[in-house]
Amino acid sequence: MPSGRTHDRITLWALPFVTGVAFWQTKSGHLTLLITGGFLFGGLMFGPDLDIYSRQYQRWGFLRFIWLPYQKICAIVLCYLTDQLSVQRCVSFILAAWEQ
Repeated sequence: MPSGRTHDRITLWALPFVTGVAFWQTKSGHLTLLITGGFLFGGLMFGPDLDIYSRQYQRWGFLRFIWLPYQKICAIVLCYLTDQLSVQRCVSFILAAWEQ
């Protein structure tokens, strides 16, 4: 997974291609604007670093509270997918995440 900065660059470089394909497929300026706007919003606001204090996380401003459940779920999923973590370490990791 690319870093947040690389993810932003990929989003911005792919935007003209997405716009062209959207207009070619829909033949509608309104739908193209909707698709392109959704792609741009999703690419810039939903980056790979939302589980840490990153640029994408900061962009949400006062709506940042939306990502608190996401951060907690990431901690739980990380514990579930990592076989080497013991149950005790997993629980302490989750508790530490909740305290932040």
